[in-house]
Amino acid sequence: MHVTSNRIVALAILAASLPTVAQETVDYVNPIIGTNGMGHTFPGACSPFGLVQLSPDTDTIPHNIDGKYQKNAYEYCAGYQYRDKTIVGFSHTHLSGTGHSDLGDILIMPATGDIKFTPGRADTPDEGYRSRFSHDTEKASPGYYEVMLDDYGIKAQLTATRRTGVHKYTFPKGKDGHLILDLIHGIYNYDGKVLCTNLRVENDSLLTGYRITNGWARTNYTYFAISFSQPIKDYGYKELEKVLYKGFWRRFDMERNFPEITGRKIVAYFNFDTAENPELTVKVALSAVSTEGALKNLRAEAAGKSFDELAQAVHNEWNEELNHFEIEADDDNKAMFYTSLYHTMINPSVYMDVDGNYRGVDHNIHKADGFVNYTVFSLWDTYRALHPLLNIIKPRHNADMVESMIQHSRQSVHGMLPVWSLMGNENWCMSGYHAVPVLADAIAKGVSDDSSMALPAMVRTSKVPYYEGISDYIELGYIPFEKSSTAASTTLEYAYDDWTIYQTALRAGNKEIADEYRARALNYRNIYDPAIGFARPRYADGSFKPEFDVLQTYGEGFIEGNSWNFSFHVPHDVFGMIKLMGGEKEFTEKLDKLFSMHLPEKYYEENEDITEECLVGGYVHGNEPSHHVPYLYAWTSQPWKTQYWLREILNKMYRNDINGLGGNDDCGQMSAWYLFSVMGFYPVCPGTEQYVIGAPYLPYIRLKLPNGKDLEIKAPGVSDKKRYVKSLKLNGRTYDKLYITHDDIMNGGILEFEMASTPNKRRGLSRDAKPYSLTDGINQ
Repeated sequence: MHVTSNRIVALAILAASLPTVAQETVDYVNPIIGTNGMGHTFPGACSPFGLVQLSPDTDTIPHNIDGKYQKNAYEYCAGYQYRDKTIVGFSHTHLSGTGHSDLGDILIMPATGDIKFTPGRADTPDEGYRSRFSHDTEKASPGYYEVMLDDYGIKAQLTATRRTGVHKYTFPKGKDGHLILDLIHGIYNYDGKVLCTNLRVENDSLLTGYRITNGWARTNYTYFAISFSQPIKDYGYKELEKVLYKGFWRRFDMERNFPEITGRKIVAYFNFDTAENPELTVKVALSAVSTEGALKNLRAEAAGKSFDELAQAVHNEWNEELNHFEIEADDDNKAMFYTSLYHTMINPSVYMDVDGNYRGVDHNIHKADGFVNYTVFSLWDTYRALHPLLNIIKPRHNADMVESMIQHSRQSVHGMLPVWSLMGNENWCMSGYHAVPVLADAIAKGVSDDSSMALPAMVRTSKVPYYEGISDYIELGYIPFEKSSTAASTTLEYAYDDWTIYQTALRAGNKEIADEYRARALNYRNIYDPAIGFARPRYADGSFKPEFDVLQTYGEGFIEGNSWNFSFHVPHDVFGMIKLMGGEKEFTEKLDKLFSMHLPEKYYEENEDITEECLVGGYVHGNEPSHHVPYLYAWTSQPWKTQYWLREILNKMYRNDINGLGGNDDCGQMSAWYLFSVMGFYPVCPGTEQYVIGAPYLPYIRLKLPNGKDLEIKAPGVSDKKRYVKSLKLNGRTYDKLYITHDDIMNGGILEFEMASTPNKRRGLSRDAKPYSLTDGINQ
């Protein structure tokens, strides 16, 4: 079903079951954006940075069957696809916008009639407990979701606190209903993923239990406590795997009204007297520590409060968070802006109980002393813009995230900072060691002052010899292609990461480490082939890979990208990169061609993270390695081209529509890029104090800073036609530099852009106006 932008905005605003006097900022958010196709977002309820993301799952495509990957699983990274016509149930944990997945823990589905223990299939829904639904009855806003389950006539409403998912089900009058609690269900599921489940019926309105899964998070402990607003009439379960040993538990009839349930494939049911009382409220608190921790979370956050009270509380919380910004825009652009801001505050997620206890990466229980512990660090993505954005709008949160990463390294048997941290596990996804730039950027911007702990952790991480090619990288200055299929891109990523260690060491006054890592930061040079002017993988003997295609995104030494895009990944030494590419003329021509070329499908058809919708010419916006590339014109004599291409990207890749994201949102990175670019500046090189200036997208933005100051960004008359910066004033004074600093932003004031329909080709040309580069391209 095609849904127009206006209808989608209406869906978000229709959450008016939460009473408001006038339209609030939160009402512009449209959680449906990106829920179809590549965005991989979910429409359900969560609180800012909450542990719980309570959302509908619309199918059960497994990750693999007998070890064979199921291609359609990728579409269900967030559990939901807008095009689907049935809902399987409502699970409590989801990742936002990722390109691989896990979770979908603790699924609940209300139903009437016969009890069914499996969800059935989408094309034959009556065989299972799933239900048909219509988008006409869907309502979604931050912290709230509602839908009618058509097969049962049940109205489902969802809300959440930080650690608790809250359900309200209204059953049809005169019909007894039941709940299905499916402890097998999961996202990226497979036969054997659930290692163990346990369920205790503590009394007629309280359950506790846990499940342990082996997925992307290799050993994931999810404890829960579930309370019901009315007593259970009776209950039971089925174990859907043959039990080979029962011991002396066999003396009991365990499948009906027996209060202690354990197994691997448990699906339970609970009957209620909904004919007499059609409303049932269910509160599900989670913990990674224990059922006692889940009970503490439940009592602290949800006990004694009605569904409406909890829904209003999270509504107010989101409204306060989104009020960081005030903008002038039409409704579509307001929906896109505030939804992007919303998406930047879903992950990372709090990962500790109300008493401060949490499960560490060593799987022991630790106490967070003086900080909030977080998980879901998709660092290959989020070091680029999400964490720099948090340094501006949520510095206390990002400082806690930095501390969480440092504690991770202390608990890790490898001594490493996280690569991709998920639910107390390291999942090793992607390449580089990109916690390092997050720490360096926080230190550079004064958000964290813990360099005494951070620097040793950064150095340890960069010297683990068995981590992807590091021993060869240290010895040769690059990773040999025969040792790694992504040798070229990983060498580029390591060189940038090493530059951030160099910067941190400089600030700490440690010259020995600074000198060592400055040399390592120049290792990017070792994989540039002067014959072609692009990065190219090399073998250990020094020879370059023959028969090399700079456009191919698969099998050429680069991760989720090609040489044409990845060769620009030297954000810390742009002038040095320009020299390697043959000089400014050749460099600028390469940028021009990147944005204007046609990239044939054969170059990305084997890569599920790249589709035609992700592309502007050959520029891959739908994946992160290219995100800084439009800003590289700032180092050339044609910086105005950045202004042109940014608006093209924003118009194509960010739309108020179910298909409105041109790629996975990747835990808020795509959204953070949008927010920075709409404001008119971007952190090309996290670890410096600079943001490279592009051009604002909206006529007025006011950023309310956490220090109590305001930054106003004015661009009267800006439009698709008037996209070029004629002049810029900072606090009333002419400003010709092509970057602003973190202090400029945090001090507040007014950035005033004069926009024009033709470029000012004289602005920003002096060397003093240019952003940071490690070398000047002449003195190396």
